Amino acid sequence: EGISHLHVGNIVHCDIKPENLILTDKGRLKIADFGCAIDVERVLDIPRGTTAYSAPELIVKKSTITVAVDLWSMACVWYALWRMGQSPFDSSDSGDAQIVQGVETYCALDADKRSAWLFDDKDESTTAATALGEQLIASLLHPVPTERLGTSDTKADSAKDMYPSIRKSLVWKGVDLEK
Repeated sequence: EGISHLHVGNIVHCDIKPENLILTDKGRLKIADFGCAIDVERVLDIPRGTTAYSAPELIVKKSTITVAVDLWSMACVWYALWRMGQSPFDSSDSGDAQIVQGVETYCALDADKRSAWLFDDKDESTTAATALGEQLIASLLHPVPTERLGTSDTKADSAKDMYPSIRKSLVWKGVDLEK
């Protein structure tokens, strides 16, 4: 819900990653480190954020930034949770150049090959991921920002009304997102 609050205020965090998510003693997830945050629809001259979690449009110079960059990053975080810490485009020995190359390669693939990139034979933890969870992550990691799940849901007056397509996803069935 924190991302929704930012986006209702026309702010894009631009650096959503596990290290910037803090769990309070009451179990609430908080977003930290707003050093890369910017106004929506701004054109960037330089890349920003952490490359392993950055949307393609954050990596490329002269890109218009929308809330879709945070949706991509959120999917990378969820992927890392599913995969026990591994981000989709990073490995322990990857530098920024290798990550950028991985993102570019991924974005050039068709949908079936992107899904295989993300979920086929990466490691044993893949078997624990449900098809619905994989579908949610893949739909948020769409290479075209306007095609990412949730990007058509951004006209809301309150955070609770943002992203109904994500909130209503079957992945969240039975999960109380209001707590």
